[in-house]
Parts: sequence; structure tokens; C-alpha cells
Amino acid sequence: MHRLRRCLLPVLLVALAASSQAAAESHEVCEAYARDAVQAYQTSRQHNCGWLDPRWHDNRDAHYNWCRSAPAEWVANETAFRANNLRVCRREPGAEGCHEYASLAVANQRSNLGGQCGFTGPRWGDSYDHHLAWCLGVPTEAANREIAIRHAMLGVCGGGAEFRRCDAYARDAEHQVREAADRGCQFSGPRWTPLYEDHLTWCLTQPAAVAAQEAREREGPLSQCRTQLPAGQTKTEACNWTARIRTEVCANPDGTPSSTSGTSLVVCGPTENEASERAKAGLPFPPSDENEPEPGTCTYQLDVGPGCACG
Repeated sequence: MHRLRRCLLPVLLVALAASSQAAAESHEVCEAYARDAVQAYQTSRQHNCGWLDPRWHDNRDAHYNWCRSAPAEWVANETAFRANNLRVCRREPGAEGCHEYASLAVANQRSNLGGQCGFTGPRWGDSYDHHLAWCLGVPTEAANREIAIRHAMLGVCGGGAEFRRCDAYARDAEHQVREAADRGCQFSGPRWTPLYEDHLTWCLTQPAAVAAQEAREREGPLSQCRTQLPAGQTKTEACNWTARIRTEVCANPDGTPSSTSGTSLVVCGPTENEASERAKAGLPFPPSDENEPEPGTCTYQLDVGPGCACG
């Protein structure tokens, strides 16, 4: 065992050295990196930018040595981040707005963490530089959309009445759109976007009556589609089993009773399991096997038998 370890150690050291060399940038790349970093620092001094973090100094050797030990992606990022920071300092068109965007995004992430909201993903990163770089590369409308989405989601987390109303609206809309897609209804337009965030932010700009009307505008054609094409069924597959499902008690996402309690649906499929799963997928909320539904679910009765009752 000890002899095996002694034999493996030189091999591992060689492999690690090769890996390190492969990850490091070349002398030529790092020469240019260090030169550009010092020049960017001098430019920042000319414009009185006032940055004090380690990215900004005129020690060429320190920049070069860091570059030689860092992954290529880090080196490219540092170069881009310095250029972006200089754009902000020089107040180039669009840069000031993106500075405000990135600063707000970082503050929103602190609120997300402080409120234990649990939001994750690139939208909720804590890197000012990454938010700034993203903003500088997209139209103003895209940045404004992200600002509105973060504001709305933090509002839902905070539990304000308007935010709760629109959270329920957006979840219902998301379910309607998903059902329409499962049924192959082929609806289109902003009303049928699958994105929860877009439904949420739209609702927050509208009175409650307008949002309620929009939900009805989706439900009308969706109800018609239900009678023409049961969930997941195509015209070419076998229709061997019929599932009849009826909701018992449904609860809205906020826990209040839903008006969808007591609704029925008939769905068919080529197999018993397929018909059963399609019936559950057609419920207004996800199915619950508990005696009392949790928020955003329905208790149900399901009967599946052989034969095709879908016409």
C-alpha cells in the first residue's frame, strides 16, 4: 500500500502541474493584461473616479503575476469589468443608468437574503460587476423589466396585500397557460405567456377588476378548448381508458377557498396510467392526497375504467 502511494504521488504532481499550466494565461496575454490594467488605473486617476478596491493600482508586476495564476475567464472578466467601471466614471451614455441598475440589484439581493425569501439564479446575484455588465449589453426595456420583476417578487415575499393579490393572479394565469399548452390549444399573445414574472408585474400595474377580467378572458377560450381537446390527447393515439375526475375542495395559493371546488373533467388515454395522470393534470390546482387541501391544491375523486368516453 505504501509503495503504491509512493508510485502515485509523482504522477499526481505531474497531472496537477499540467492542469495548472493549462489553466494559466500565456506570458503574452498577461503582459497585455498588466499593461492595460495600469493604463486603466491611470485613466481612473485622471477622471477622479476614486476607486480603492484591489482592482485599481499601478503595480504592473502584481497585475502580471495575478494574471499568470488566474483562470482565463477571470482575466477576461477583470478586463471587461475595468472597462465598464470607466464607462460609468466617464458618464458615457447609458452607463449611469446601468450603474443605478446594478447598485439596486445588489441592494435587492441583500433584501432577498435578509427577508429569507429564497430567490435564486442570476437575477439574484450579489456581484455589482456582473449586473453592470449585463445591463450595458441589453436594451433599457430589458433592464427596466428586471427591476420591476425584482420589486414585485420582493413585494410578494414581504406579504403586502396588493402583492398577494397579484401573486394569486399570476399563479392562476401560469396554471391556465400550462393547461392550454398541455391541451394543444395553440393560443398566442401576451395573455398566454408562460412566465409567472410577466403576469405578476402586469397585474401590479392594473386595478383588481381589470386583472379579474383578464383571467376571465383566458378562461373563456380555455373552457372551449377543454371540450374539443381533452388534456394531452391527440387525434392519432389510441383511446382505451377513460378517467373521470371531480374536485372536492380547492384552496387558492393564499389559503382561501377556491371557486373551482366541485368541478368535473373527463379525460381519455391509451393506458390506464396515462388517462389518470392527464386527469390530475387537468385540475385547476395540483392534486392533494390529504383530507384537507394545502394552499394552491385540490382534493379530488378519481374513477378510471376501460373504454373511450371522449368521442
